[in-house]
Amino acid sequence: MRAIVIVRLLSMYSLVLMPQLAKSESEASESYLKLYHQMQLLQEEVMRLQGQVDRLVRQNEKLRQKQKDDYLELDQRIRELNGANGAGPDNEQVVPAVDSHSEAKPASNAIAPVKSAASSHESSFSQYKHAYSLIKEKKFTQAKMAFKQFIQQHPNDQLVANCHYWLGELYILDGNKAEAYRSFETIISHYPNHNKKPEAMYKLGRLYFDEGKKDKAKQQMELILQAYQGKAINAVRLAGDFLKNHY
Repeated sequence: MRAIVIVRLLSMYSLVLMPQLAKSESEASESYLKLYHQMQLLQEEVMRLQGQVDRLVRQNEKLRQKQKDDYLELDQRIRELNGANGAGPDNEQVVPAVDSHSEAKPASNAIAPVKSAASSHESSFSQYKHAYSLIKEKKFTQAKMAFKQFIQQHPNDQLVANCHYWLGELYILDGNKAEAYRSFETIISHYPNHNKKPEAMYKLGRLYFDEGKKDKAKQQMELILQAYQGKAINAVRLAGDFLKNHY
């Protein structure tokens, strides 16, 4: 009799508990599936973020390499200018300003203005050489300030074009392409007969190329060859080599 009661009780428990257990198992299975889905989403997000990090690392490496190349190019440019004879800025175009409309004066009175003009030019040239020496000493921030000061203090001096050129070079090192563009374009538009113009044109072409404007860069290099072909100008050689290597 007792055994029959126990069997009946077990049957009743089974009828009550089995559906609940099945429901619990179903809910647990659904929870596991949701959790698994969430884990997959998190893994996909991690992979996406990792891809972005990898791209940023590659971009940073390219930028660092570009800055290194620009630095080496500037250093090479300085060494070429210095040369074996220690030329430096003395090799650059220096033309003192002369007022062709000044009124003629007796010889006895003409000496003083000439001395004054020469003294002024020597002073500005010394200031320019100091700014240039800061580049050679790798004091690029101070060099930029010195060149800007020269432009402000001697706006009509022929060396202003040289200052704009070196400012453009320094802005390239900083990654400030907008200011580099402005510096080189200033030389091209305001100093069309200056010996820094072909070099500024070449640098402008390089900036175009680095920004993906390859057609415009090619046109710029070809323009240099057309305008200065046959002349012993470094920019002609550089433009020719650039076209051979990239087009």
